[in-house]
Amino acid sequence: MLAERILSTHTETPRVGGNFSQILAIAKTQRAKLSQDFEFQATDFVRALSLLLRNGVPSTVAISWLATKMKSSIGEVLKDASSDLELGADFSDLLKQWQSLPSPIMSELAQKLLVSVKRGTPLAQQLDSLVRTANGQTSALLLKKAGSNETKMLVPTIFLILPITILFTVYPSLTLLQIGI
Repeated sequence: MLAERILSTHTETPRVGGNFSQILAIAKTQRAKLSQDFEFQATDFVRALSLLLRNGVPSTVAISWLATKMKSSIGEVLKDASSDLELGADFSDLLKQWQSLPSPIMSELAQKLLVSVKRGTPLAQQLDSLVRTANGQTSALLLKKAGSNETKMLVPTIFLILPITILFTVYPSLTLLQIGI
């Protein structure tokens, strides 16, 4: 971001040591979880931004206000954007950076905001449509997550409960055969 570029010209960034392969392994395992969390947070952000814009708040003011309210990874993105806007960065350049985020919701939001800034089109209806799309994507992610949990629950059923049930069913018959009754 702009603030980081200004700061890096005045200070030297420290180097972090460590095993690079371990860092890559941790990053790969956390990437899927972080992307889902980012999608959920992006949905909430778009919903809040839509409400603020519908009530007449300018988009830059709404982003700066939401930056203080949002937490985690989306909060960091918004705080960087807010600090860049305070330093006088161009709003269009900021939105172009948002298009490179790993979230399709955020990239679509950035594109809608860019079109609105360039052409002066009303934004509230477009963001309401984006909120409906984001809700659909969130529902699909939750359904996918629920399906994977259901499959995980089959493993103890098949390998633990089913063999014990068969053992309890067969054991009395085997003891009767051994006794000779």
